[in-house]
Amino acid sequence: MRINFGKKLILFMWIVIIIFIIIYIVINNLNENINNVEQSDNIIIAIYPTGTDSETYYFDINVDGKLTAIFGTRKTDNIGSKNFISYTSDVEEKVVNLYQKDIVHILKLLKEIENNKDSLNYKIVYDSWDIAIYYNRKSYKINYYTDNAYVKELINLLIDISPIHVDLHGWS
Repeated sequence: MRINFGKKLILFMWIVIIIFIIIYIVINNLNENINNVEQSDNIIIAIYPTGTDSETYYFDINVDGKLTAIFGTRKTDNIGSKNFISYTSDVEEKVVNLYQKDIVHILKLLKEIENNKDSLNYKIVYDSWDIAIYYNRKSYKINYYTDNAYVKELINLLIDISPIHVDLHGWS
């Protein structure tokens, strides 16, 4: 059976198109993996409503005690991702230097949360707030209505020291 030149050309074009699609997918996945490299020593805590990506409060505390507070829209649920927040024109961002006592308090609470991670059971509560914590290269996801007193104390402390207003409102 002979295949004429026209059919060979069409077959060749389809193979080339499929190869380009595969290359595009591979490059796109590599680029996403590069952009999602985990942070190193920073402490990251996010508070966001269940069921939506908007109204996310993002707190990044670096090793020097500088707190960056951001209010915006989440791009991903991976708290360790560099692309956690979508940087658009409606993002509110403020930076402050924390007092030593606040840094010590935050680290103490995070250590207690890490030591009691078995009590960090995620509860599905609709129209509520979720909390994501990135500490010591580990991620935790908890609902605001957790039974863990250390998480509640940490969130209340962040609300108190935040340079941006945090409004954990309810829905009706």
